[in-house]
Amino acid sequence: MKKFSWLMSLLFVAAFVSVGCDNEVTPDTPKEVTFEVSINDTDKQFVDYSITPSDDNVDYVAVVRKSLGLSEYDTDAALVAALGEELNFADYVVKGAVNNVVVNGLDVNTAYSLLVFAVDVNNGYALTSKVSRTAFRTDAIKKSDCSFVVDTTIENTEATFIVSPSNRELGWSFMVIDQMEYLQYTDSFGEYKYTDDDLVKSDLVAKIETFVSEGGSVEDAVKEYIKVSNQRVVYSNLAPNTEFVFLVAAVEVIGSDVWVTSDVTVGRFTSGDTPMEAADFTLTASEVGAYGFVLNVETTNPDVYYFPSIAFPGSFNEAAQIAEINSLFEQQYQLLLIKYKDNPSVVTNELVLEESLYFSKGAKSFTVQNIPPQTEVMGAIFTMRPSSGKVAKVYTFDNLVTTAAASYITPSISVVGVYSGDEENGQVFGDASATAGRAIVVAESSNFDGASEVFAVLGERDRTDTMTSPFTDANVLWYYDNWVDVNLSAPYTFHVANWDAQAFLFVYAKDANGIEGGVGRTSYTPSIAGEHGSIDELMEYYNQAVTRSAVPVSLVVNM
Repeated sequence: MKKFSWLMSLLFVAAFVSVGCDNEVTPDTPKEVTFEVSINDTDKQFVDYSITPSDDNVDYVAVVRKSLGLSEYDTDAALVAALGEELNFADYVVKGAVNNVVVNGLDVNTAYSLLVFAVDVNNGYALTSKVSRTAFRTDAIKKSDCSFVVDTTIENTEATFIVSPSNRELGWSFMVIDQMEYLQYTDSFGEYKYTDDDLVKSDLVAKIETFVSEGGSVEDAVKEYIKVSNQRVVYSNLAPNTEFVFLVAAVEVIGSDVWVTSDVTVGRFTSGDTPMEAADFTLTASEVGAYGFVLNVETTNPDVYYFPSIAFPGSFNEAAQIAEINSLFEQQYQLLLIKYKDNPSVVTNELVLEESLYFSKGAKSFTVQNIPPQTEVMGAIFTMRPSSGKVAKVYTFDNLVTTAAASYITPSISVVGVYSGDEENGQVFGDASATAGRAIVVAESSNFDGASEVFAVLGERDRTDTMTSPFTDANVLWYYDNWVDVNLSAPYTFHVANWDAQAFLFVYAKDANGIEGGVGRTSYTPSIAGEHGSIDELMEYYNQAVTRSAVPVSLVVNM
């Protein structure tokens, strides 16, 4: 009698019966028992089935076994006898209908048979029916058409990869291998004869096994080594001046096995020399107001170029910002080629970093504006590689600062007089060309009790309707850089505008603590055909608000 080798006891569900190998016992009153078997569902590693016997009082056994090898047993009795040598049938007897029985732990894309047979529990678990065999196959791993774009940056012995999968929902694995070792594994005449799929799988399996051997779980290992969506992957301390191969593919971990579920993207790169000296950064915020602050950068390495950035927690996308900064560098490079078109060979990556206003090095301070009040802000420093002109490392600073609450002061602004620039002719402001052919608008600020400073400006765009436009108070303060100081005792400001064109006036104040409040807004259209005040009246307003020695001509704000 051939012995049946049973390796997966977890695949046996319901009841099993042990019978003698040589002497099958026939019941005194044999019953013709049949089984209605339904395979309800299958997946990659499980089957769901239901069984209804023709006689509810009959004891029976159901077992799932790989179909391969079943044909080796000539009779049902031989098959059941082999099962009886492996199992204690007394532990697996079932009676009556069973529904939605689930067997887990099956192999992927494998043919199985559900074996069902009746037994006599009072007669040595003798076989009392034919063995019902219902074939099914577990689902296969379906390969996706996911592809990968890999942007590679080399800085000395560190390689940075920005990996962008076409399907951001799939998990993927990335590996780097010495090119000579890669050829050794994949040589069709060599010892291993690995495919690229084999390499990706074996690398990930090794990583997971090492992680588990050090006390981690498979689940945590999967989180550590399987990436999702666009990601930045860094390999440091590579052998210098060495050719390497990277491989990336979509993967899936099922149970203890790893499956490669897409074509493998393969690329090559060469490492550089030993890395440059590292730099550490410190970010602090000062002069914190309701709508912005001053960002202060300090570094231990004054020769490292960097790009400073801020973001709101939850909206920071490192990979996307790296791509934007790399693109910005390329744009700056092209502009320098135009600037030095007569001698383009002088344009180097380091020259771009040195001349561009977007990149800095050493200790610096930056004004940050257009932030809503009471908003938490994080900071980031993107260091740049002069050798490639791309981002090298990213330093993030959570909880950098929270902007202040806006003060209670929201001043108002209104037009109190319109005057002819031609009539003024430089008599008040000392520059006839600045006012010629244009209107002079005098505005008065009000409702600013408790303010330490007040500022006004005339704008060229309609930013007065906060209900229908995106121009928040923070945006207005950021947008204009020509705000005029208002004399708190005589709060008149003077602005040059075009005749018969709508002008927009804005005013804001700071409280005693220097915190900004809301922005007052109004609009006005100076009509050339309308009534204009006298120049003496304009001079009176001017003399109340300022003196010629104290305020330059630039007080007149041009549109």
